[in-house]
Amino acid sequence: MGFGSYDFVLIDCPPSLGPLTKTALASSSEVLMPIQCEYFAMEGLAQMIEVIREVIEHEAHQLQFGGIVLTMYDHSLELTRRWTRRCGSFLET
Repeated sequence: MGFGSYDFVLIDCPPSLGPLTKTALASSSEVLMPIQCEYFAMEGLAQMIEVIREVIEHEAHQLQFGGIVLTMYDHSLELTRRWTRRCGSFLET
């Protein structure tokens, strides 16, 4: 029974940039990044994007960036709306 039996296999990693995360990325075809809508998440986002780029370039792998999943999202909060705009503009660069 191989992966062909499944539509999706989710690999949940700790919020770190260690070897476990890099191995999971190298073993994947697509990455979705869950991120809390909070002030300090943008720094982690920038670092994680860089690790994803490294895996794509150095592993000669077909890893695709599927996008960001915003968690703890509350549209009524100005900070959440501002964070959403910043996140969108970050991905355009």
